[in-house]
Amino acid sequence: MKKLLFFLSLSVLFAACTSSNSLKLKATSSEMYPCAHPSNGFIKTGFSIRGTDYNPSDSFVFDFDNEKFVWKDHKGSSSNGMCKLSESGNVSTYATEYNAIRITEVTSDYYMVDIIFRDGNDSFMITYECTRD
Repeated sequence: MKKLLFFLSLSVLFAACTSSNSLKLKATSSEMYPCAHPSNGFIKTGFSIRGTDYNPSDSFVFDFDNEKFVWKDHKGSSSNGMCKLSESGNVSTYATEYNAIRITEVTSDYYMVDIIFRDGNDSFMITYECTRD
């Protein structure tokens, strides 16, 4: 009986530790493009741009339980609420107050993350290749 309680306790502890529904990613490369307004979807309207803020070492935390998106880069980090817009197969689309985000799971350890942001009247999309952090 003691063995059964011990294994049940371990099972509950393991489930509690692994039940966090979050995804932590580290960018391995990125490219920035001009794009259409986010309301039109993820549509590139030009060729790759490399601005002064280009940095392939960005990282992301998608906390699905708390509906939070954390974006860390060389300037610091930002945290915003997010809501799911759609999911189709291995592609999920989210929105925050400032960004449109598309996550594509290529393999269990390799992801593509597209983030649209606005700069004045212009929209830009950064496409990141990421691995689990």
